[in-house]
Amino acid sequence: MCTIGEISTINSYIFGGISIALNSLLILIICYRSVKVIGVYKYMMIASAALDILFSAVYIVASPSFAAVRELASLLIVKGGITMPMAWARATLVIFMLLLCQSIVTPPCLFVFRYLQICKTNFLTNNYRVLRYLLLIPLFISTSSCAVVCFASWPTAFDLAFFDEIAVNINVQRNTTYLVATLQKDGTVYDAIQSTAMLIGAIYLIAIMICALVIMLYCTRRIVEAARQSCNEKTRRLQMQLYKTLVAQFLIPFIFIHIPFYLSIIAPLFDISTGSFSNYLPFLFAWCPAINPLVILYFVRDYRKYLVAKLRGEKEEHSSSNSVFQNTSRKK
Repeated sequence: MCTIGEISTINSYIFGGISIALNSLLILIICYRSVKVIGVYKYMMIASAALDILFSAVYIVASPSFAAVRELASLLIVKGGITMPMAWARATLVIFMLLLCQSIVTPPCLFVFRYLQICKTNFLTNNYRVLRYLLLIPLFISTSSCAVVCFASWPTAFDLAFFDEIAVNINVQRNTTYLVATLQKDGTVYDAIQSTAMLIGAIYLIAIMICALVIMLYCTRRIVEAARQSCNEKTRRLQMQLYKTLVAQFLIPFIFIHIPFYLSIIAPLFDISTGSFSNYLPFLFAWCPAINPLVILYFVRDYRKYLVAKLRGEKEEHSSSNSVFQNTSRKK
């Protein structure tokens, strides 16, 4: 029977490869599509797809396994996949955690930009430089949350003595590298500081995820309301396309990032039993970046028609910007 580590490695290779291929295709379509599709948002979509590619590549290298351990109400994040020196192995786990935190805060930023683009067009035109904060703020949030969590989960001598055998059993009976998160460390003052830091990090991440959901819900509601107020027939036809796109882009991070994060990472720290099934929920982390480009290619008609035309070898049709996005231009 396959271990969690083996299944995690297979999962990371399959969905990581699919994600890299689909997001690369999406970037090419965005770059070469001749129709006018939004100015700045075009580059935000490219950056988001590139981030998904990076996340998937790191996921393949790290192939992390998440395992709740009843002892000390702890969570082990064990590196699998490619064998490498311990320093490099731990570095890949840290980078993975950073990108995982970034994947939580990126979707709300895209929703905020779309809200400003559709509902506050004049604000974007007159405050073009404010857009930089849509990049700096999530980067600060993801970096700070990752720093707290990684500091708190960096194995100490106490952890190595207590969890080494468990980690080896998880990861195909071989020496391995891991991070360990727990709120119940005993031993030195440093162990107590780590436990406190983990509590702070857990509360911080919960607050981030709740705020992310609230922001996406608020922006979705305002965007749909703005579309309904338009008397333009084309806009009314696009309402359903817009609504479906927003709902899909809200549900994807909620189902594939937030739910596994709550049940498989946060719950074990507070000694909340979610069953052995929660050990497999983190596999969904690898699915999220593979599904994101499919949603965009399906719901954005310009991209979908362009891709279908290329696959059929047909000549590309030129049309006006007829997507759920609107153009914004920089004020000169």
